[in-house]
Amino acid sequence: MKKYVYIILLLLMIILLYVPFYNVDADVVWSDVETTCADMINGKEFEKWNDKIIKKYYKLSKDDYKKALVLKHSSPTEAQEIAVFYQEDKNKRKYIRSMLEDRKQTQYNIFKGYDMKQCEYIKKSSIFEKGDYVFLIIHKNVSEIEQKLKSLF
Repeated sequence: MKKYVYIILLLLMIILLYVPFYNVDADVVWSDVETTCADMINGKEFEKWNDKIIKKYYKLSKDDYKKALVLKHSSPTEAQEIAVFYQEDKNKRKYIRSMLEDRKQTQYNIFKGYDMKQCEYIKKSSIFEKGDYVFLIIHKNVSEIEQKLKSLF
């Protein structure tokens, strides 16, 4: 009987030592991120960009990322967009992040001359990494969307 108690205690100790080092980000799947992004916006107002358009506006080729989702407001007078890139390679994620910074600055330069409301969205935008994902959120509800996405991890 004592033997079983020691075995159970040993297993509990192993589990407790392992938990802080467990990579919870590995459990996040692309479909969860994609669904969350789509749920956070009005789908009628946003369009999904393909790889060709992503290359044109983000200067990222298909080789730079494994998966991408860019949802851009369909009106050219709106700066709102959500971009998510999945890449396991840390160096490529760093490059993606720099391209997102460039995109943000380009958008700001476009809108600064005539629409300060859009400039405010861009100023308050968020670029962040979680796990193997890199995000850009330019939206009127940026903090709500960011919080919802971070809660997936």
